[in-house]
Amino acid sequence: RVAHTVRGVVAVALVVVYGREASGIEKLDIEDVFAQLDLLARLSVTRGNVLRAMVARIKKVATQASP
Repeated sequence: RVAHTVRGVVAVALVVVYGREASGIEKLDIEDVFAQLDLLARLSVTRGNVLRAMVARIKKVATQASP
């Protein structure tokens, strides 16, 4: 089973990128978004790193999808 915190982290990552064009995802300053939400202060270092890695992977896929 996936922990509720991990599900929440995945949800945050999806909400941040949902509805954006690939170019918008590529330019997204995710650290600024996390700072506005004060999110990383509320997560363990490991979970914060997982969130960053997820967003990095999403950005990589967006870059590959861009024409």
